[in-house]
Amino acid sequence: MKYSKNDFDMIVAELERRLCEDVEDPLPCRLFEFAMPDNRDQAKMKGGTVVDHVADACNLASSIQGIYSLLTLVNDDEDCDRLSRVLVRELGALREAVQNAVEEQHAYEKQVLKRAGTSGFSGTPEEKNIRLWADVLKHPAATILAHQCFSETNEAERIIDTATMRCLEKKMRKICEDDLDVDGNTSKAWGKVWKDYSGATVQFNLPTVDEIKAFLEVIADRLQDLIDRRQEISTT
Repeated sequence: MKYSKNDFDMIVAELERRLCEDVEDPLPCRLFEFAMPDNRDQAKMKGGTVVDHVADACNLASSIQGIYSLLTLVNDDEDCDRLSRVLVRELGALREAVQNAVEEQHAYEKQVLKRAGTSGFSGTPEEKNIRLWADVLKHPAATILAHQCFSETNEAERIIDTATMRCLEKKMRKICEDDLDVDGNTSKAWGKVWKDYSGATVQFNLPTVDEIKAFLEVIADRLQDLIDRRQEISTT
């Protein structure tokens, strides 16, 4: 499955609603409003000058702005077809950046502020779906030897959608546990999973629009929690 112009428009609407009502001021920019009690809100320039700069706010905002631009610059279904895989990879990069920002925040609260009970990061099903797809598209392993189709085709021997991808992940985890040649190495285990697809014509049904919308909702909740935590620290 590839995305159409209508699909991109629906994703844009959700992106605007959840994360980017104003493209110049997406949700992570709210992190600029709250000062941390150390130098995490400063950047030291080459000449030694120190300037106010919230790194995670800037980086997260740039990622969201990039996705917004990708979605809004297309003209037709053909553009969307070509950019479908790029979109999923960028969503995966956003997921990873948000996870890293949240983990750093939790580590700061636990180690510096000595807050007991600071929870670790646990990915939601919506985030795991995007992570799986993004990883496969970024690191194709043996799937590069499969004839990958992102449009519906009668020639496909196998169809992989999100549910299938989750089943393949379980298979990969089992190989990690049972195969001495792999010895817990997930890259090697994925390689063994994908070997079954070498030479086959495979139709990849990328995450549905609803799956992407659910993912954006989770990311918005993650960022709002990060903002709330930063605000609490700033005002105490």
